[in-house]
Amino acid sequence: MLNPNSSNLARASAPPVSRFLDLIADKLAATEEVFLEHLRSDVPFITNTGEYIFSGGGKRFRPAMLLLSARLLDRDSDEEVTYAAIVELIHTATLIHDDIIDHATLRRGQTTANQLWGNSLTVLLGDWLYTTSMKMALSHDNLEVIRRLCDATLRMTEGELLSQQRLGAPDLGAEEYFSIIERKTAHLFAASCSIPSLMLSHIHISEPTRPAPLSRMPSSA
Repeated sequence: MLNPNSSNLARASAPPVSRFLDLIADKLAATEEVFLEHLRSDVPFITNTGEYIFSGGGKRFRPAMLLLSARLLDRDSDEEVTYAAIVELIHTATLIHDDIIDHATLRRGQTTANQLWGNSLTVLLGDWLYTTSMKMALSHDNLEVIRRLCDATLRMTEGELLSQQRLGAPDLGAEEYFSIIERKTAHLFAASCSIPSLMLSHIHISEPTRPAPLSRMPSSA
C-alpha cells in the first residue's frame, strides 16, 4: 500500500533547486547578459518590447538544464552560454505567439505584449526573436546543433497546432494528450540537454595513425 506521506517525504529530502543553480550561477548570469543584448535592435519597438519582456523575468529552466548538462560534460566556454541564451529566446518567442493565440492578457504577473501593442506587431516580434536565435546559432557554425534546434521548434509548432485542433475534444485520449505535450514542452528540454554533447569545440577527433613503413625485403641472391 502506498504511503500517503511518501510524496511529502520525497519533497522534504530532495535538495533545493538553488543547490543546482549555484553550480552554474556565473554561467546563468552571463546568459542573462547575452539574452538581453540580443533583445536590442535599431528598431525602437523591438528594443522597448524586448526590455519589457526581459523585465518580466522567468524561471530559465531550459538554459539551466543546458548549462548543467555542459558542466556534467566538463564544458567550459562561451559557446554553451550562447546556446543557453538561444533556447531562452526560442522559448520566449513561443510564449509570445501562445499569448496571441490564447488572447492572454497576463504573463508572469505583467500585461502581455499583445495586450499592450496588439497582435500584428507582437507576432512579428516573435518571428524576429526566433530568427535572431537561429542567427546566433550560426555564429558557431555547428550544423548538428542548428538541426536539433530547428527540429525542436518544428515539434513545438506541431504540438500547438494539434492542441488548437483538439481543444475541448471529448474523445481526446491519454496517449494523444501526452503526444501533444511532448511536442509542446519536452522536445525543447531534450534539445537543451543534448546540445552540449554536440559542441564541436569540445569534440576532439584524433588523427588517424599512420601505418609504419614496410621494411624493405632483402633482395634475393
